[in-house]
Amino acid sequence: MRIKVTFIGVLGRLIQEGNFEVVFSGEATCRDLMAEIWNRFGAAIPEPLWDFETKAFKEPIFALVNGNPIESPELSLQDGDDVKFLTLVAGG
Repeated sequence: MRIKVTFIGVLGRLIQEGNFEVVFSGEATCRDLMAEIWNRFGAAIPEPLWDFETKAFKEPIFALVNGNPIESPELSLQDGDDVKFLTLVAGG
């Protein structure tokens, strides 16, 4: 199964060029994807953005799968899914 991952904004600058593909040999969840992201890029992720307890990004980072917010780390991924990680931005 192939999952396309895109880091947008500050994450794109911190982590590689911002786009890559993850290949899983079988079924995978968002939790599995986060583990793979940490394995590949953990050294590039600043501590204030990563929750070591839950092994996931902290706010202000959020993720979308095919344009829909990830509601649970147990969400099953499907071949060809497009996962984007973005930074919440506040303004006025």
